[in-house]
Formats: sequence, C-alpha cells, structure tokens
Amino acid sequence: MLHEKKAFLKFFIIYFASVALLMLFAGFFYYNQTKNQYLQNEEFSVINFARALKTGDSVKNFSKEYGYKKIYKRFEHFDIKNFKIKNGLFIKYIPEKKHEGYLEIFKSTKKYEQKLFALKIKILIVELLLLLLFALISYNLAKNAVSPLKKSIQMLDKFTKDLIHDLNTPITSIKLNMKLLQKDLNFTDNKALKRIDRSVYTISELYENLTILLEEKTFQLTTVNLLDIVSEVIQIQKQIYPHIEFKISKKPFFCKNKFKSHKTNIAKSYLKCLQIQFKKRLCKNLL
Repeated sequence: MLHEKKAFLKFFIIYFASVALLMLFAGFFYYNQTKNQYLQNEEFSVINFARALKTGDSVKNFSKEYGYKKIYKRFEHFDIKNFKIKNGLFIKYIPEKKHEGYLEIFKSTKKYEQKLFALKIKILIVELLLLLLFALISYNLAKNAVSPLKKSIQMLDKFTKDLIHDLNTPITSIKLNMKLLQKDLNFTDNKALKRIDRSVYTISELYENLTILLEEKTFQLTTVNLLDIVSEVIQIQKQIYPHIEFKISKKPFFCKNKFKSHKTNIAKSYLKCLQIQFKKRLCKNLL
C-alpha cells in the first residue's frame, strides 16, 4: 500500500539519519581528540631530544628523523610552548644558556602523517560497519512501527470490500426498478421520482469511488466540466428553494480529479453559501 510505504520510509529515514549524524559527529570528535594526542606525543619526543642535547646525553637512541641547528635571532615575544609544523617538519625552539641564541629542533612528520591516515581509515571502516548495523536496526524498528498501521489499513480495506459487496445488490435493484418506473407514463413528470433518481445517481458515484479507492494502483485523472455538475445540483436546489433565481455562466470550466464526488461537494458547498447569504439579506430587509 502507498500509505504504508510512505510511513515506513519516513520513520526509517528520520531514525537512520539522526543516528548517522550522531555517529559522524562522534567520529569527527574522536579524530580531533586522537590527532591532538598525537601532536602532544610528537612535541614531547622533540622536547626529550632537546633535553638530551642540553644535558650532553647521547642522542644515538633517537632515530635519524630528528635534527637540530643553532640559530641566532631575536624573538619579540618568545613562547616557551612554541611548536609548529612547517615544510613537512615539526619545529620547536629551545633557548640556550646565557642568551647565546636558540636551538631549532626539528623532526620529520612522515610517521605522524602515516598514523593520521591509518586513523582515518580505521574510523571510516568502523563508521561504515556501524551505519550498516543501524540501518538494519532502523529497518526492523520501522517495520514494527508500521505494523499496526498495516493491520488497520487491512481491516479498513476488508470493511470497504464487504460494504461494496453489500451495496452492489440493492443499488442494482434500485436502478432496474427506476428504469421500469421511468418507462411507465404515469410517472413521467413525477418530481419525487426525479429526486429519487438523482439520489440513486449520487449513491452510484459513491459506490464507484469506493471501488476505485480499493484499486489505488489504477487511479486515473479524468477531465470533467464543472458546469454540468453545477447544473445538476442547481436542479435539485431549485425544488428546495423555488423563490431563488439561479444564474449560471455558460462558459465551461474543466478540472481534473480522481473522484467526481469531490467536485459535486464543491458545487454544493458553494450553493449553500449563497443560500445562507440570501437568508441573511432577507432577514435584514424584513427588520
């Protein structure tokens, strides 16, 4: 059923999208936290190398990716926490004793970039697996949530089918008897019979609409001239309100819809509004 599918898709998309956004945010937060931790570890390793140089300890335990050079320049505002990445190197400046310049300690960022790339792949794989898992969970939840709606629609369809079946026989019988009465000359100008005929026609329309409603896949738009429908409704209203003069524009007006009863109801509602306005004006005149 179309309504069942729409309800299922809405529930599935809303639940899955909210979980997916939460997971993406968690993955982004975890990546930034881990990246900051990697940077702190790299800074500590550079500081350890600088400490070994200043204390005269051997630097043979450090890999070849470390290096240093002595520079002589002035910093207007020297920050002891300075640490930056430039041209594929981690760089940190350590002041020498007695203001004899600075040690520029540097280290290659190659291993750091490899670790970041591995971290991205790891987070991507984990998030894809989690998305797949939550997609299955969302599917089952949506299916269970729509289940009561599905049962209600099935019950409604069953009731409508039974109603159509029960209406079929009396409507057919009334139509046949109306045709027989219309052939009888004694009932040719009978106004009551004409009103019954129009009422039977209206009931037949409702019967057809119920039949179409059950066959939702076979919906087809049909073009109908509203002028004809309004004329039919006015003929009935004239008998109820003979003192009202109805004027209809002869210009045809077409609209498209699945059910003719919708257009008939529009015409009836419009005429009822006119009748209410007429009664209000009549009361004012009497006062």
